[in-house]
Amino acid sequence: MTITEMVKVLPPGTGALGFGLILIGLNAARSLNGIPTSGFTITLGVLAILLGGLELAGFFLTLPFELPVFAILLIVLGVIVLAREQIGNRNQ
Repeated sequence: MTITEMVKVLPPGTGALGFGLILIGLNAARSLNGIPTSGFTITLGVLAILLGGLELAGFFLTLPFELPVFAILLIVLGVIVLAREQIGNRNQ
């Protein structure tokens, strides 16, 4: 249970969104200081931002159906893996 779930003022998805922003910000700071970034934490950050955004969208839009969050996250993870593989092939 995260702190955002204990405080009922914040909408659902806020914790995941904040976690993703922290991870992306961490890698941005590492990049600006000339330290190598971590592809794993960048991927986790993107997935966390997407999860938080989907939860927030479901809360604010009050859709008549539930968003397939897990399926969307798997598709995005596959796209990230494929994109990294394509970028790696171009550099060789």
